[in-house]
Amino acid sequence: MAELAQLCIDITERYSLIVASNRGPVEYRSADNGELVPRHTSGGVVTALGALPDGTDLTWVSSALGEADRRASSSAGLSKIPKPIPQFTGSIKFVKPSRRVYHKYYNIICNPLLWFLHHYMWNTPYSPNVDSTVYDAWSSGYLQVNQTFASGIIEEVDASSKPGLVMLHDYHLYLCAGMLRKMRPDLMIQHYVHVPWPEARYWNMLPQDIVNEICASLCKTNILGFQTMADSRNFLSTVELSDLDTTIDWGNQTISMDGHTCKLKIYPMGINPSEVVSISQSPRVIERRRTLMESSTDISIVRIDRAEPSKNIVRALKAYEILLKNRKDLCGRVTFWACIVPSRSHIRQYQRYLEEIRQEIARINTGYSTDTWAPVVALIENNYLQAVAAMTFYDVLLVNTISEGTNLIAQEGPLINSRNGVVVLSNTSGVYPSLKEGVISVSPADLEGTSDALARAISLTPEERESKQILLRNSIQAMSLSNWLSVQFADLMDI
Repeated sequence: MAELAQLCIDITERYSLIVASNRGPVEYRSADNGELVPRHTSGGVVTALGALPDGTDLTWVSSALGEADRRASSSAGLSKIPKPIPQFTGSIKFVKPSRRVYHKYYNIICNPLLWFLHHYMWNTPYSPNVDSTVYDAWSSGYLQVNQTFASGIIEEVDASSKPGLVMLHDYHLYLCAGMLRKMRPDLMIQHYVHVPWPEARYWNMLPQDIVNEICASLCKTNILGFQTMADSRNFLSTVELSDLDTTIDWGNQTISMDGHTCKLKIYPMGINPSEVVSISQSPRVIERRRTLMESSTDISIVRIDRAEPSKNIVRALKAYEILLKNRKDLCGRVTFWACIVPSRSHIRQYQRYLEEIRQEIARINTGYSTDTWAPVVALIENNYLQAVAAMTFYDVLLVNTISEGTNLIAQEGPLINSRNGVVVLSNTSGVYPSLKEGVISVSPADLEGTSDALARAISLTPEERESKQILLRNSIQAMSLSNWLSVQFADLMDI
């Protein structure tokens, strides 16, 4: 942490630091008396950058997501709001596209089009269908919001006597770097892609003009960061198959275009280990663990995730049923704890997937339950403390996701688990390359293989379990969020 603190001092002495993401660290709510009340938000980007030391001088540019955000921005009488909450000591700046423009940007392009693309969620014979609605949302939604962000960022750059360093985040702002580079050719720009980057031929399902615009913009960064080397290679392939006039150096992971060179870097995102451990030792988690353990059996298999198709929860349940069929001796002795958080309920595919999860749980419990035992315990709610409690007592933690940038549960669990529990992890998870030595790997579509992996995890000796736990904890500590940020800042200082 001392290294990160010094790097933050060095960065902010040299540059005016600006972070940009769709969702920022603060949102406002209107109290009953009309007062605007700020609160700290959650989410992957906010959590990741929460490791920045207190007092770091930065401006965070984000979308005004509600009417209260818009009112707060207008009532401040300033271009930005300094130190809005104790948890965030920088300044926030809201950009305010019209609601209609933001709807096109977010609900048509970002979700579901780009999100489904990045997570291989299209049923390609039937979707996507890029019709006039999508074309309109691209030009009058996504492009416009990115331009609004770029203009807001430039306002902050121009307001400082120091040169700007802009750190852009994720798929919501793919066009922003190109716009910024056009307005300020000397600007230092990094873009970090939190989601997996799919292979080039999957991108080619989209119109080539859209792919070209995204790739051309990202090539205008100084550093383009990804979770894994596979993501970086896929991006290079996407650029190579595009219509762009570029020079690609595969060995050095660089792309040169229009006299500018972009460097691709790998930054596997971790967690904040001390924070997770502290939460697991809180009285509320301890009490929740005690309550859950009252209905536990000899063996606990835990599955924690959002109810999203890419998380592969239905297949996890089917693999568990195969285990029960093959291992009659486990019936009555094992419990599958399904800690599921409803997600994106405004998207019909997500609504349907949550219903499929409920149906699968009901079917398994109907087929195997006894008077004193249910094979699956369903905890379907947004309750992080309950999930943390479950992570402390698993014998097996099952993470069989189809595609994702990283996985926080696979990192949090081993740090706080008290039983030397074993992690069964999909080899397509973004965190797999960093943790593979300490897990049992599975392919996400392999039901029999996943069932066998569960059986193997249950049968490991205490010595084997402890050995895997030590390997995982060492890897997780090495890729903490403070280290993740330190490496990025060090790379930026070297340019």
